[in-house]
Amino acid sequence: MNRRIAFLLGLSLGLRTLAAAPVLADTFTPDTFDDAVDPKPGDGTCGSGSGTCSLRAAVQEANASTRANRIELGQGTYRLTIDGPDESLGATGDLDLNTDVEVVGRGVGITIIEQRVKHRIFEVTPKGTAKISDMLLRGGMSLGDDGGSILVDGRLAISNVTIDRGRAKADALQSNGLGGGIRNRGHLDAMNLIIGACTSDGRGGGIANSGVMTLSNSQVVDNASRTDAGGGLYNDGELTIAISQIAANSAGDGGGLDNVGGKLKIVDSTFAGNKATGGVGGGIRNSGKDATLVLVNSTLNSNVGQKQGGGLVSLSPATADLNNVTFAQNAAGDGGGIVSDKAAGVVLSNTILATNTAGPGGAPDCKGAVTSRGHNLVGKPGGCDFRAEGDLVGKDPKLGALSPNDGPTRTRALLDGSAAIGAGSPKTPDGKDGACAPADQRGVKRPQAYGGDTRPACDIGAYEAQNPKTGAVPSAGPGA
Repeated sequence: MNRRIAFLLGLSLGLRTLAAAPVLADTFTPDTFDDAVDPKPGDGTCGSGSGTCSLRAAVQEANASTRANRIELGQGTYRLTIDGPDESLGATGDLDLNTDVEVVGRGVGITIIEQRVKHRIFEVTPKGTAKISDMLLRGGMSLGDDGGSILVDGRLAISNVTIDRGRAKADALQSNGLGGGIRNRGHLDAMNLIIGACTSDGRGGGIANSGVMTLSNSQVVDNASRTDAGGGLYNDGELTIAISQIAANSAGDGGGLDNVGGKLKIVDSTFAGNKATGGVGGGIRNSGKDATLVLVNSTLNSNVGQKQGGGLVSLSPATADLNNVTFAQNAAGDGGGIVSDKAAGVVLSNTILATNTAGPGGAPDCKGAVTSRGHNLVGKPGGCDFRAEGDLVGKDPKLGALSPNDGPTRTRALLDGSAAIGAGSPKTPDGKDGACAPADQRGVKRPQAYGGDTRPACDIGAYEAQNPKTGAVPSAGPGA
């Protein structure tokens, strides 16, 4: 079985539950783009008063049903225009999903749901078990609440969906306004999801998670927390990110992602061009009691922390464990690559820390105290201690430009002559106790023989250079 398919199947723990629907099911097919209520929810007939079936009427019938329901949408834009009180049956404002229901479109850009009044688009209530797929969700606003486009308190599987311009607006007297695109307080499995141009007053410009969430094969791009942290994502629950790109997001702290007391695992992913505009952690801020971060086969590139930690800031008592990660061209006032304020707080193996920059007197690549398991390549270690077996200090990794490199996410290739090639841990690659991960960020198996080497050795960083006989090692070019 393809390792990525197996991994993603393992992540989507909730999908098995969602798939176990009752045998009997009803299908509703809206035949109008107008927004209208159903005159008699529960009679089994989707009718909005004029003999037509609207999206809202279909949702109302699904909510009143004891069966599983499927709502099939066609090509066009379904506009939600009915304002009114924030009730829980889908009659006004957002579409409340209270039962076992699947809402299916024909594809992003083909099927569009657009919110025209100041409400979010979907709310999955605590009793709801929902699937949403193959559509564009445009707009949505939560006023004095969380979840600009979607609020999840039940269970939601979402796939092949783009969310655009969601807005979570805070109440000045409440700690809310979290999750400009999505606020998850339940169980959320997201695959092939794009969240862009969403904003929040509170944490999580794109997504705020306090429940259990997996995000795979997805993009969180160009979102912002206006007055708080976590421009792309905020997490204080359990979050796993795989094969995804978190890029061009901004916030005061944690420009790409803010993990506060949460359990966070990131695999095969890229954080690029994120900004902490007023504080720390351009790519990721990891802080708070019980906060844990596991970061494997990932690239943090060109992120900016206004004060500290262009790539990553990990603050006590939080812990971070990194393996086969590449930090490059990140920038901050101090600690352009990594900042750690606790000796055992950040543990690194097979990781590149190079070409990062800092302000006058600052440490370019590493600031504070870290623990090395060995086989790291560090350009300018600053105050960090890299003297474990296999550590390379002051060496040039010779990185190519950030590009796909035949993978699903962008990476920095190791160019011909890179000191990182063949310098990773000599242990069998199983990702344990300082050994390299079994494959690189693109899915290329480790280790690979290079040039005239007869005994393959894995490479340092997120990218594994391939033998020219099976895959060419790039020569020096743009970004070298």
